[in-house]
Amino acid sequence: MSVIERIETNDLAVKSEDLYEKEDQFWSAVEDDLDCDARFRHWLFFVRRIFDEHPRISAATALTANNITPTTITPEIWADWQAAKASYKPEYRPHPGYGPQDITTFTLATPEWLGRIDYKQPFLNDPIAVAAAEERAAKASAERQAAAEAERVAEAKAAERQAAEDRRLAALVAKLQAYEFKPIELESVDYKKLHALKKHPDKSKRDLAQRWTDRFEALPDNVQLAWQAFFEVITIGATPALAPADDDEDDNAERIDTEPQIVHLIPIPPNERRDIYDGVADAILSGLRDPAFRDFRRFSTGVRRLVDLIGNPIDDVIDPPADAFRPEPAEDVDDIADGGKLADIVPEVIPSRGLTVVHGEAKYCKSSFLHKLAVVIADDKGATFEGIEVEHGSVIFATLDPGAERKVTKPRILAVRDRLGLKPSGRLCLTDAPLILNEPTSVAHWLELNKARLPCKLIVVDSLFSATAGSLAQDTVVQGVMDGVRMLLRHAEAVAAVHHDNRSGDIFGSAFLGPMLVSKMHVQRPGFGERVTVTVDYVKNGTAREQPFSYRLQGPFLASSGEAAGSAAMAHEGIKRPDILALLPGAPTAVSKARKLIEDKLSGKTPKSRDEEWRRLRLHWAERGVVIVKDGTIRRVE
Repeated sequence: MSVIERIETNDLAVKSEDLYEKEDQFWSAVEDDLDCDARFRHWLFFVRRIFDEHPRISAATALTANNITPTTITPEIWADWQAAKASYKPEYRPHPGYGPQDITTFTLATPEWLGRIDYKQPFLNDPIAVAAAEERAAKASAERQAAAEAERVAEAKAAERQAAEDRRLAALVAKLQAYEFKPIELESVDYKKLHALKKHPDKSKRDLAQRWTDRFEALPDNVQLAWQAFFEVITIGATPALAPADDDEDDNAERIDTEPQIVHLIPIPPNERRDIYDGVADAILSGLRDPAFRDFRRFSTGVRRLVDLIGNPIDDVIDPPADAFRPEPAEDVDDIADGGKLADIVPEVIPSRGLTVVHGEAKYCKSSFLHKLAVVIADDKGATFEGIEVEHGSVIFATLDPGAERKVTKPRILAVRDRLGLKPSGRLCLTDAPLILNEPTSVAHWLELNKARLPCKLIVVDSLFSATAGSLAQDTVVQGVMDGVRMLLRHAEAVAAVHHDNRSGDIFGSAFLGPMLVSKMHVQRPGFGERVTVTVDYVKNGTAREQPFSYRLQGPFLASSGEAAGSAAMAHEGIKRPDILALLPGAPTAVSKARKLIEDKLSGKTPKSRDEEWRRLRLHWAERGVVIVKDGTIRRVE
């Protein structure tokens, strides 16, 4: 058995060198002489704690790294080691990972606490420290158990929270799947602008789709997600189209290749195919609550309405809508069902089944005349119009002129009714809803708005100009207006409209306008004075009233001069130039020919002054009802 001799010298360098030398001897003889080996290094490390700089590395490694300084090994340390060394005894134990004979492990027999020294675990060299270590170990064990319990509780709470979250998301998904939007009320469409868009429907709808896409892409992500969950797509612009010209499409127009555009415009009904699930429910809900969603929904509702209104003219021709005019095939004359004859609404003035136009210059009281006529027709007590028995019934008066809305027209109507001594009948309705006669969509919409008041006796359109898209001087525009009038006549016995004059004093418009009328009345107001005359120029398939209606304007009311405007008492009272009047023939005579009969009686000094005198006399006599001027002729009332 080898013995480590005591180091007698106090030279630190010698002690350190001697320690290395002697320990190397024990290390090399460990298999033969089991007195001491690297346990010395472990003893230095675990018991004396001299390798503070590297507490977690092995003693051998620490020594090799020269962590032992000349001041490390003192005589006291050496003496302790010599005493401890005597208590070593060998014990063979298999090292984990090695065979049972590969490594020899030494334990200390005495004292008892030294027997628990293990090179893998540090131990202090006194029982108090060991007890403290055991206390710390017990505390650590308790802490581990507490941590494990806390982890278990936390996991249970997390599972409970997840279950609650799953239930919440499931309820939210179900609520969103059943969510139903409230309808959006949009302002009325400007049907004149719609009429322009319908000239080139494919281009208009492509422009709409692009405008929609630009707005959609600018939305926040959650709003886009919500929108796609609630609205399905339609495809717009799937086929190439010709670039439109200003009026008619040019045969040589450049062909534009268009890509189909996908737009989400069709609402998905509740509980049908909505792409809503747990992972996106909260994002969809936040998008649904975003004010941008509400604003975009209003915009999209308008886009979808306009897409539907523009429609496709080709499809309308292929498959006409239900309310389109449908001609009937030819039938034998004896087989045709008798449609019955409707009485004229105002005999010799307003026939049934057609368009009556009241024309004249601006501010000539055309609307005032129709106000009085409408009040009488709507009466339910048998009122007469200037002594004429009329057909009574409900009347819808469309006030379309700017500045003549129904709120403005109402007091005028009430003043007329009061002056006539009539009571409210509930059959005269005013509306300023847009109506464009040559735009079928507009007419259909107008009829739908007023369906509770239809059918009716008379529809009044004030004015024809305001109810037309385009110029009535164009034949195609007039033809479109006639189609709109036909649609109205399916729900009313007659249509009357206010219109203005051309420069020659006749009705303004295309040559097609005249043949489409069943009656025409001319309103005159000489010098914008109080006197107003209304002459029935024409009644189709009937007799026109010979005597003009003669009125004196009193505020909004046209006060009648009497049932017989041409009676002797009224006719000659205050008549200008009765000597010239007496020379006029009683039969209709051309105005130019009648002029020759009275030329020498005119007092003007120049041709121009005589022309003006002759014009003023004709207006004066017509106003007083003593002559009838009609279709370029004049005759004296006998």
